[in-house]
Amino acid sequence: MTVLAFDVGRCGRMPIMPPTDVTFLFLTQVGLILGFLTGYPAVLWLVGGIKATP
Repeated sequence: MTVLAFDVGRCGRMPIMPPTDVTFLFLTQVGLILGFLTGYPAVLWLVGGIKATP
């Protein structure tokens, strides 16, 4: 779930930006940030389901 959310955020712009463009490296960094932002709620949801027993 987390990997899927991260990849959607990271690679969602790939169809509109060819890797031969100069701005590709910059947009890859932006994609990593977007991947983190889209994956973070999934991580919180998954970790929130784990409860420690005393």
